[in-house]
Amino acid sequence: MREAERRRTDRLFISIPIRVFGIDPVLGHFQEETHTIIVNRHGASIVLCHRLEPNDTIRIVNLENQLESNFRVVGRIRSSTGGGAEWGIECLSEKINFWGMAYSSGHYPERTPACALLACQGCHDRFFWPLSPMQIEVLEMGGCLQNYCDHCGSETDWVPTDPRIRKP
Repeated sequence: MREAERRRTDRLFISIPIRVFGIDPVLGHFQEETHTIIVNRHGASIVLCHRLEPNDTIRIVNLENQLESNFRVVGRIRSSTGGGAEWGIECLSEKINFWGMAYSSGHYPERTPACALLACQGCHDRFFWPLSPMQIEVLEMGGCLQNYCDHCGSETDWVPTDPRIRKP
């Protein structure tokens, strides 16, 4: 089975500012402000200067929405320049939407050429949305897509969170 077929939800390459509290095996207790590299409903990959160990528990504050949760360190993904490393982490609470995004199941029709992270213009909730060729064209021309927003409880306008998708 391919890796993409095993994933429970989509992986989003997005930098979200976070504050991490943990225990470095050499330096002891630490607090570090950093960011995510990839997020999904269940976890993320993050960059840290401090060292961690697999199965450590760390506390993370999402600096965009102020939610806090404990995460389990799954393992080091790779070393990064400057002495830090990229770590895979898994949220220990499945009851909160820690990253503040809605996720699809990751199963898209074969004809879906692209996906984009879109934001509701009413409440700014974000959703990883598979796009048809016509939807891509509408967004590239500076338009927006309409969809029902669970948070707003009505049809709202949705636009890409990445301004590079929209032409000026």
